[in-house]
Amino acid sequence: MPPYKNQHYVPQHYLRPFANSDDRLCAYNIERETEFPPTPISNLCSEDWFYGGAEQEKSISPFEAECERILQQLRDAQTLSVVSGEDYRNLLRFILFQRMRTKQEKEDMDKMLTDVAEEIAEMGVESGEIGEEALNLLREDKLTVSHESMHPRMILSALLGPEYIADLRGVLLINGTDTGFITSDHPVIMDNPKFKRQRDRFLGGLQSPGLQIFCPISPNRVMFLYDSDHYQFTHGDNPASLRVRRVETVKSINTLQVLNALDNVLYTPSGRENEMKELHSNVKSQTRKRKLETEVHEEGNKISQSGNEVIEFGPYLPDYSPNIPFLEQTTKKWSDIERRQGVSDAINQRIESVISDAENDG
Repeated sequence: MPPYKNQHYVPQHYLRPFANSDDRLCAYNIERETEFPPTPISNLCSEDWFYGGAEQEKSISPFEAECERILQQLRDAQTLSVVSGEDYRNLLRFILFQRMRTKQEKEDMDKMLTDVAEEIAEMGVESGEIGEEALNLLREDKLTVSHESMHPRMILSALLGPEYIADLRGVLLINGTDTGFITSDHPVIMDNPKFKRQRDRFLGGLQSPGLQIFCPISPNRVMFLYDSDHYQFTHGDNPASLRVRRVETVKSINTLQVLNALDNVLYTPSGRENEMKELHSNVKSQTRKRKLETEVHEEGNKISQSGNEVIEFGPYLPDYSPNIPFLEQTTKKWSDIERRQGVSDAINQRIESVISDAENDG
């Protein structure tokens, strides 16, 4: 096999702490509802030339090595506060990078473009500018829309934009039970339990008020980030760590992986198929392949401030949310679209600058 041909969208250094001594992981397949025997992590969460050529894979290797060092430090720690300064910024970059780099996210981008094209085609049919043939092809999934630069741009935004989530408070959840945390082929999960049932906007964005982020890093550790304007711990003063002592809480957090995985959740030891089936059965009605929603806002809607029709898209947030001990919602109400005004614009300008420099150098 040529070097760098097998490219991982969940890196082996991340998967290894969940694996057995032979670097193998069990996979529970969501669609088949079956546990598969332990598989080498080198064969999991990867595709040939997933990022394109060898240069793309080689370019992220130094960052991967830095992340591996920081994550190992956290896996041995009793508190998130052991990571600070530039290491903490790189930890935030890792969380964003891992969220953006997966096959699930790549498929979401293509699905988003196809959904937007379908909405535009419907407008065209209504106005008589195009025939129904193209619209029917989109509706029947016989025609899809993709853009080769969309996924790389999302990855670039993760590496250049730790400020997206720098305002969130972080807690290291430490597993004090015999039931291990699990991971998946799409392990970084975003949730918004406070606002997702009362929204008129998509609330799974990186700057959404009320955001929560879960990222398991071993069977014994989960990084948990939360918007402290809308959630607070009643036990301790904004703790940097929290020991999880109830199996029900571990299962509650593990359910997020079952719910958000593209194809497989991953874990050891083998023989946990019934446990995964139980978690899956509790949320099966919420599990669906379509992870993005699109919505058209008519002229005059408060979201359509320009007075024109607007197509909005964002991540689908299931109704399910895990129970985090001692965490409660604050009384603060929804205030704005972004937690910190100007952050997204500043990062977008940074991205455009980097792309422009690369094009000039090329």
